[in-house]
Amino acid sequence: MVEKHYTAGVSWQSSPRLGFDLSLMYAPANPVSGRNPLSNVQLLSGGSLIRADEDDRDQRITIDMHQYELTFGVNYTY
Repeated sequence: MVEKHYTAGVSWQSSPRLGFDLSLMYAPANPVSGRNPLSNVQLLSGGSLIRADEDDRDQRITIDMHQYELTFGVNYTY
């Protein structure tokens, strides 16, 4: 899950009517772990429900993502 990101950009006006923009974004990885929400493990023990994170038979998943983004723009005034 993205919590932080870093951006940088430049703009260049080549003439009074024509300009160019360039930007870059980077979001570092931030892994998140938890119980698989699609898992159907629900065990009864002494009349109470065992939580999924207390059961070794349940699935635990980890997602991890980092992102890069590059943007280029042209502007023209007419």
